[in-house]
This record gives sequence, structure tokens and C-alpha cells, in this order.
Amino acid sequence: MAKKDPRVELTPLERLRKACIAMPGCEEKLSHGDGHIAACLPAAPGAQEEMIAEAPETFYRPPYVGCRRWVGVELARIGDEELAKLVSAAWRIVSAKKR
Repeated sequence: MAKKDPRVELTPLERLRKACIAMPGCEEKLSHGDGHIAACLPAAPGAQEEMIAEAPETFYRPPYVGCRRWVGVELARIGDEELAKLVSAAWRIVSAKKR
């Protein structure tokens, strides 16, 4: 398989996969479309509301899982470093529940 030219910009999904690949046991689950190219991630108590209030163009309350403190993250509106931090925090939340 040919290597991708590093000068070529990654798609939003490729950026998300790059952030997730370092998390042990991380799985990809594509969901139905709701008009967003986004990741839905679990958030710490109170974080969902705070994130949405501070940056409503980046964060939203996703259908079905928003009521369980998950937050939608518009991938085109967030940098790689912040995305990686959010994915890591979400992974810690999920992995703590599995213990």
C-alpha cells in the first residue's frame, strides 16, 4: 500500500482515527447521519453543558446519547491536539466503567 503524502491534509474521519488509534481496545462504530461530521464522546459530569455553552459551533448535544452526558464534536471545527485530548479523556471515562 502506498504511503500518503504528508503534505496532503487528512479528512475529518482520518484525523479522528489518528487520535483514537493510540487508545487500547478502541473500536470504530459508524453511526447514522444526523447532519454532522462529528465524533460523539462521553464527557465528565458538567462538561457537556460547559463545552456547548463556550463553543456551540464546535460542540453539541447529540441525539440518543446526549442525555447520558455524551457530547458531539464537529471535527472540522477542532484542532488535532484538542481532539486528541478529548478522545483520551473519553477513553478514560469508558475504560474506568469497564473495570
